[in-house]
Amino acid sequence: MRAVKPKILYVEDDRINALVVSKFLEPQFEVDLAVDGESGIKQCKEKKYDLILMDINLGPDKTNGVETLKILRQIDHCAPIPCVAFTAYALPEDEGYYLNEGFDLYLAKPADKQKLIAVVEQGLKLGKKG
Repeated sequence: MRAVKPKILYVEDDRINALVVSKFLEPQFEVDLAVDGESGIKQCKEKKYDLILMDINLGPDKTNGVETLKILRQIDHCAPIPCVAFTAYALPEDEGYYLNEGFDLYLAKPADKQKLIAVVEQGLKLGKKG
């Protein structure tokens, strides 16, 4: 019997990033894509996820990743899901800022496959503790 793959919601507006990251993750994880914060919220309401991987800049005139996370944290079954800030904002102070905003983990773009998978696995462990 095959084990069920952990389910990841990846909120990312850039199609190329979404495709590359999905290809990195799909052998080990089930990955659903959302192109913006609004669709990410909708998908999280409709399906149970084990982890959310969230871009911060989700396009002009769109809800950003921080705002999207704050909305998700108000939805009962979405609130406890570990959420990784996966962003090109990569200054030394950015990690602390995003963790302070409520993200469980932070990963700067670009990230290689091994680092991405390591952070995803770390996030999944956080979810199992709760």
